[in-house]
Amino acid sequence: MCPLQAAPILSSRLTSLRGAAPMKILIIDDDKDLGTEVVTILKRNGHEAEHVATAREGIPRVESADLDFVLVDYQMPEYDGLWFMKNVRLPLQTKVLLVTSHADREKINNMFHAGISGYVIKPFDEEELLRHLAFHSEARTGASVEEST
Repeated sequence: MCPLQAAPILSSRLTSLRGAAPMKILIIDDDKDLGTEVVTILKRNGHEAEHVATAREGIPRVESADLDFVLVDYQMPEYDGLWFMKNVRLPLQTKVLLVTSHADREKINNMFHAGISGYVIKPFDEEELLRHLAFHSEARTGASVEEST
């Protein structure tokens, strides 16, 4: 996928996110290749990241860890992202971003009603993923990412 060009203000935010305190992020996606790639991107940018392949595996990880973000796929075998959101006891500080190839408004709205903070449509590239994390990280802390450096 061709990398996106970031506007100057956005570039400075992404640079600030890369230099910010490391975040802990869990990826829940049955696509092992995608999970591995996202973990690599996040670690390269200074964050702690782990991948699990099922919603069922993700629940105990989320409930027992001090996570900043969970990236959860919508469509997975056995249980989907909506099942995950309805069954997890999500810590207050943990934000969930839906990662999906389905741009279905009803599914996305159901996920918002279940508690997600935002979503990323597959396929995405590194800059797009980091932009979403930067945006939702600002919302999480109540301060801009630029102010935190």
